[in-house]
Amino acid sequence: MLRVLATALLVGVAGANQYNVLYPHYIAPAECAHGCAKWADVAGDGVKLNQSKVAALFANGTVPADAGASCLWPGMAVSHHEGRRRLADGKPKGKPTESSIPYCLCQSAPGSLTPPANETGQCTPPMSTPEQINLQYASADIVVAAFVTYEKGELSAPPQAMFGEEGKPTSVKQIKGISHYYSKTSLDPSSNTTITRHYTMSFVKFDGLKPGQRYSYKVKSGAAAAAWSATFTFRSARAAPATRLGIYGDMGVSPYNNMQNLLTDCQAGKIDVVAHMGDHCYDMQMEDDRKGDAYVGKH
Repeated sequence: MLRVLATALLVGVAGANQYNVLYPHYIAPAECAHGCAKWADVAGDGVKLNQSKVAALFANGTVPADAGASCLWPGMAVSHHEGRRRLADGKPKGKPTESSIPYCLCQSAPGSLTPPANETGQCTPPMSTPEQINLQYASADIVVAAFVTYEKGELSAPPQAMFGEEGKPTSVKQIKGISHYYSKTSLDPSSNTTITRHYTMSFVKFDGLKPGQRYSYKVKSGAAAAAWSATFTFRSARAAPATRLGIYGDMGVSPYNNMQNLLTDCQAGKIDVVAHMGDHCYDMQMEDDRKGDAYVGKH
C-alpha cells in the first residue's frame, strides 16, 4: 500500500531546471497605475532596462509566447527581489521581497508597451479562485485533492470537485469535501497599517480508484461566486508494474533546481509520483505567509 505524500506537478512552461510559471488570472498590482506592460515588448537598449535583461529572467533566455502582460514568476529569477535586481542598476522601486510573489512590469502610460525603468509590482490573487492545487496519496485507492483560495470570510458551503475517469464523461460526478478557514492579522510595514488576510484550505477525497487508471478533475471553493479551476489529470497507483516514484530533497530556491526535470519525467510517464524527502523549503511564514504561498504555488 502506498503511503507516501505525493504532489502532482500542475503548472509550468518547459525551460531550464526551474520552469516559468504564469498567473494570467492574477490582478495587476496597485503600484502599476496603468496596468502591466507586455514582457516581450520592452523597448530600448539602455543600461537600466532592455529586452535582453528581461529575456534573461526566463527559462531558456526567451520570453514565453503566451506571457503577454501576465503576472508571472520567471524561471531564472531566484525570487521577486532577484528579478527586480536583475532588471535594474541600483535600488529598485517598491518594497523588496525575498519571496517569489508573481509580479509584472508596469506600463509607463495608458496604452504604452514600455514600462518605466526599475518599476515592477506584486500582483494580487483573485478571490475564491483555486491555487496551490496538489494531490496526496492517502492509500492505494484514495487520492486527496488539496487547494487554497483567498476568501472574504468563513464559508458556509463545502468545496466541490468534478471527478471521473479521463475520456469517460458519463463517469464524471460532483463530490463535496471539507475546508478549514484561517485569518491572520499583521502590520504592513510599507503602509504602517494593520491588514488581515482571509484564506481557506480545502480538501476533496477521490476514493474507490482503479489501479493505474487515469482520472480528470477540477475543483472550486464553497463561495457563492467561486470559480472552477482548470481541469487536471492524474494516474492512480499501479497494481503492476509498481508505481514509480521520483524522490528528492534539500532542493533550495534556485533557478538550477530539479523542478523541470521532474515535470518532464512526469509528462513522459517515467514517474507517477513525486515524493518530498524534506529540507527543501524554509521560513514559509515570512511576509505574512506570502513566502509559503509563493513557494507552493510555483512548485
